[in-house]
Amino acid sequence: MIRARFYENSRHELCGFSIDGHAGFDEYGFDIICSAVSALATNTANSIEALTGEPMEVESSDGHLRVMVLSLQNGQSCEKAELFLQSLKLGLESVIESYGSEYLQLSINQN
Repeated sequence: MIRARFYENSRHELCGFSIDGHAGFDEYGFDIICSAVSALATNTANSIEALTGEPMEVESSDGHLRVMVLSLQNGQSCEKAELFLQSLKLGLESVIESYGSEYLQLSINQN
């Protein structure tokens, strides 16, 4: 199962996310849920970097991605970066709606 966690700052704005695990929907290389989640998350991190220029803290390894937008994490505002994070959340909710919560779970944590 994939666990996606979003982090909120003190102003209840999304400031980052972490994604861990594998869906187990199909065998490696054919798992469309893992592919969708990976594409959405990677695109979000790349978009924040390229289109907002906001500094980020990124950790990545097999089955793990953690991205924190430092300005948002520290309570500063960055509407563009927060919009990309909201877009990721919406995309992941759509995956859950289509395939079920047995493959992907989403939570929101206070940072």
